[in-house]
Amino acid sequence: MPPRVQPAPKQKRKATRMDLFFRTMSRLGMHRAYVRAHVLPEWWDDKSGGTEPGLVQAVTYGARHIGVEPEHLLRMMRLASTQD
Repeated sequence: MPPRVQPAPKQKRKATRMDLFFRTMSRLGMHRAYVRAHVLPEWWDDKSGGTEPGLVQAVTYGARHIGVEPEHLLRMMRLASTQD
């Protein structure tokens, strides 16, 4: 019998900017499904958030929803990225 080949361990997907946005919003009590339904517009595609202007747009929507300046939400995202 040939030796059994072990499958390669699954590579963990690198977190995207939108993952960080959703994680920050989740820490504020708004889970991904809520953010998609009530914070981001219906036409939103997470690929849009992969660009700098797209991320700024998502952050602007999120900040407006929670009543803070976009810069404040960006600082929260930076802080969250250092805690993971």
